[in-house]
Amino acid sequence: MDITVRVDAPAIPQELTSLWQWLVAEDELRGRIQVVDSVPEPGTLGAITDTLIVAVGTGGAATVAVRALSSALIVWLQHRSGDVSVKVARSDGSTLEYSATNVHAMSLPQIEAAATDLARALGSIDEPE
Repeated sequence: MDITVRVDAPAIPQELTSLWQWLVAEDELRGRIQVVDSVPEPGTLGAITDTLIVAVGTGGAATVAVRALSSALIVWLQHRSGDVSVKVARSDGSTLEYSATNVHAMSLPQIEAAATDLARALGSIDEPE
């Protein structure tokens, strides 16, 4: 399974580079991340590099990778200032969006809950009983 992470910010190249560096620092994600260009909008001159593809795989390895990705994304956003957001999409097309303004003031328990919610939405954690 692949997960697409698209960055939206006034300074997309710098934020994408920052996110890529943040994610590859995670042992569970190293070697799984690829930078890709978005499909250009009609009438534009070319593609914008604003997207990462994270190959999380299947089974137990996928669960570990999705949990690492979810935690890293939320914490990375918390360290951003300004208008920065990420849109996370599963292979089936379902998407979630998080912004720095929404996570910036989160406490540790709130960060953990947001990361768990994201991992659950991405399919790596079963719903609580």
